[in-house]
Amino acid sequence: ELARRFFAQAVEACTPASHKTIRVYTSSYDSWRLSTTVRARQADSIVLSGRTFDELRNDIAAFYGKGDWYHSLGIPYRRGYLLSGPPGNGKTSTIAALAG
Repeated sequence: ELARRFFAQAVEACTPASHKTIRVYTSSYDSWRLSTTVRARQADSIVLSGRTFDELRNDIAAFYGKGDWYHSLGIPYRRGYLLSGPPGNGKTSTIAALAG
């Protein structure tokens, strides 16, 4: 386990952010299947009004730390966001940056 974590961290440290990929999975009956991979988007390339991107990123970080709380109350541990706007306004780019 220690060696596995070491090598995973080494690979991540040596992989430039511009080459990181996001794995997209789709549901297939009783399992998840890798659908495609896309290149992660640089966070500094996202332009949203105010501090919207930072607020999203902070909310996601806070959510990751509350898994035990959700499970202790029997609440499904998931988070959803509804992004709206006309095509070309950066909804998909924002998700690619957050996922990256």
